[in-house]
Amino acid sequence: MFTRQKNLFRLIFGGAAIGAFSLLGLWITAGTTAKSNAVNNVGSPYLYDNAGLATGTMTESGVAAPTDYQWSELQHDTGNTTESNTTLGTSCSLTTSTSFRCADDFTVPAGQSWTVDQVVTFAYQTGFSGTTSPITAATLQIWDGVPGDPGSSVIFGDTTTNRLASSTEAHLYRIGGTVVPTPTTPGTTRKVWQNNISVTPGLVLSAGTYWIDYQTAVAANAAHFSPPATAIGSRTQPGWNARQFNGTTWAAAMDTGNPASAPDVPVDFPFKLVGSSSKATTVTSRADFNGDGKTDVAVFRPSEGNWYRQTPSGGLEALHWGIETDVPVPADYDGDGEADVAVFRASDTEGAPDFYILKSSDSTLAGFAWGSTGDVPAVSDFDGDGKADVAVYRSSDSNFYVLGSTSGLVITNVTGAGPAIGDYDGDGKADTVTYTNGAWSGPLSGGTILTGTLGAAGDLPAQGDFDGDQKTDLAVFRPSEGNWYILRSSDSQTSIINFGTVGDIPVPGDYDGDGTEDIAIYRGGTWWINASTSGVSVVGFGLGSDKPLPASANP
Repeated sequence: MFTRQKNLFRLIFGGAAIGAFSLLGLWITAGTTAKSNAVNNVGSPYLYDNAGLATGTMTESGVAAPTDYQWSELQHDTGNTTESNTTLGTSCSLTTSTSFRCADDFTVPAGQSWTVDQVVTFAYQTGFSGTTSPITAATLQIWDGVPGDPGSSVIFGDTTTNRLASSTEAHLYRIGGTVVPTPTTPGTTRKVWQNNISVTPGLVLSAGTYWIDYQTAVAANAAHFSPPATAIGSRTQPGWNARQFNGTTWAAAMDTGNPASAPDVPVDFPFKLVGSSSKATTVTSRADFNGDGKTDVAVFRPSEGNWYRQTPSGGLEALHWGIETDVPVPADYDGDGEADVAVFRASDTEGAPDFYILKSSDSTLAGFAWGSTGDVPAVSDFDGDGKADVAVYRSSDSNFYVLGSTSGLVITNVTGAGPAIGDYDGDGKADTVTYTNGAWSGPLSGGTILTGTLGAAGDLPAQGDFDGDQKTDLAVFRPSEGNWYILRSSDSQTSIINFGTVGDIPVPGDYDGDGTEDIAIYRGGTWWINASTSGVSVVGFGLGSDKPLPASANP
């Protein structure tokens, strides 16, 4: 495949630093909260599993748990021997004096619909020695936003109906840290119970972020607690953002640290969802980093190697990933419904990665040695498995080189000036199409050949699904006129829309999440978006030297 002897494929996982990269984990957020989605794992009986609780059968100090049990041990950051977590449990309970509640969030990925039948939470009552659960009741609400915030509404449940279906042993004991900062002796006074809360009838949820809000009760409304999540070797995780209601107001749930001088850190609650999911027949938005089905206003700043994204609430998220000469190639490489931060850095060094991908599903690095100097990245989902495939177009031999996550290596010869990737026949697989001064050509995955003419020399290809029929439409932006020319696949008619001027960069995408892509341009730090449902908007976000990320993402 390659003119030089280079391994076709090399995958690298983990690592804190690779070359000029500094792996910071997830987006660093200002003014809003980013959260990684622990989406359903293959083989798991759960639709969603929010965070871990068990830390193993052996304490850090070397004490074995009772047979058939594991510990849930408070954590400290790896290498920090002076500070640890201190919160064994948070009150999410009805007591004789206060009605506490707890809340945490989850996200239904873009293109999916979930039916939730049950919510599973966890609790313990200190010193309880019975063999059957002390939990007698549980109430549940599900919100379409942050509980208690203006604009958020309860879409299921209430604070009075007992929805507890069952409460069983979780086979865990909650314990303090056994090594840091001072040794403690593990005990069995905090047995954890799994509480299964019914959602009847099943609640159908479309793509978006939701919050569960729950409370449990025991006999005589005695005090008991929900253990916060544990991440081995870390006091907290990016995106942890649970909340607690103290009977009057909602506030962030925090671990204040041991000793008291340790910094406060946010916590999450372990919970699971039982139900089913189905794929929705909607277009997956390009450059959608939070899985809400909408293209994000986002840029790559080469001078810093930073990615910047505007959040739905108008806040800012930033992440360092890349160097000045990198080409951004955002796409959903891990199939979790969210675009992953990724760059293409062509290298002629044997075995050196050309693609560097930060997977949104688990914040690990994937590096692919796939390409050569002069190649143009042409990333998209070519085998229809829901995951973007690394791919390049090499004009010197007119070949597309695709490494399909399911299909493996595929080489396709298509003459042209450059790639114009899209799903032109609507079969769920990207097609290897090129564009040259108004000429479009290439084989379609459905078995036919695309040959078409739209545009002229100087036009910029701006293909996308502008009529919502799940087929990519031929489209160009003509800077000399400020016009968009769109050949709709639904009726073979051409629309001409004046939107832009010389120097603008076309950034089509589904900015309003209606399944139809919108025409938009980026002009030196300002976004002009002509959304199909919400009309024209102007957004100031970025600098003149920034690269708008939707322009780097294929439909």
